[in-house]
Amino acid sequence: MTSNIKNNFKLFPSILEWKSCRSLAFIALIGLVATLSACSTLKEKEFKSDTLNLKYQDSSVLGSEAKSLPLDHPLEITEKAMREHLLSLVYEELHLLSKKKYLFSEEEADEVGRILTKALRRAAPSKVVQFTVKTKKGDTVGRLFASNKKLHWIFSRINGLRYSNNPNPSASYGRLMTNWKMIPQAGQFYHRHQKLLGKFTREDWIASHMRLPGLARGGLKKKKSKSGSAAKTLPTKKSTVSKSSGEKESALETPAASQENPEFEEKLKFLKQLHDKKLIDDDEYEKKKKQLMDEFF
Repeated sequence: MTSNIKNNFKLFPSILEWKSCRSLAFIALIGLVATLSACSTLKEKEFKSDTLNLKYQDSSVLGSEAKSLPLDHPLEITEKAMREHLLSLVYEELHLLSKKKYLFSEEEADEVGRILTKALRRAAPSKVVQFTVKTKKGDTVGRLFASNKKLHWIFSRINGLRYSNNPNPSASYGRLMTNWKMIPQAGQFYHRHQKLLGKFTREDWIASHMRLPGLARGGLKKKKSKSGSAAKTLPTKKSTVSKSSGEKESALETPAASQENPEFEEKLKFLKQLHDKKLIDDDEYEKKKKQLMDEFF
């Protein structure tokens, strides 16, 4: 009896050692699985090529300004629609001889649009997409997310030039000044953030309706084609029409933009609908209307 008890006590440490080893092996296995899972997740959330870097970020990087913006992720959007949005983005450098320019070329829109479309389709509900487009002039860096049936574009650099959020450049004390600003087109508007002293407009942040009116590159193309040729053709048409016809005279008195640019009326109508639905205020409506008139007349 005594010998059996002694034998059992001899076996007891070996049993404990076996259980301890088994626990350590199980913990190591869990750690290995977690590591492999993290690696695969990281690989899925980053994309790198010679011209484009892309990754997901937590929505907290947007700061307090985006707390009231619920993300519509994942978002079902077509490559064609994404390409139209990319081709519609316009900016202007802030110097004496500055001109409005398209942010992306058609080649860049093809490549970037394809990847951004996939990124939004796979985005988690709490993630935003950060992208870097490499150009000869420098990197264009931005964030993209969908909220309230709109695409939001926030840019920190364009062609290597940094944007400063400082609303009072004279008090920047050595900080880089704002070098550019985004220019809203039809169906787009600046994001406005409510602060203690009122609303602060972010000219680096463009919100776009999912369906943009007209052609993506209609605005600047019409402005570039603005020349004396249209003005010259108008009197020619007028001279060929008899003044006895009131309807024909009134038609010719219509501005050339509405005759030669049929999407002008469509854009103006869309802008009025946004105003009637209280999606834009009176000041923004008048500003957008003036921009439309400047583009077409």
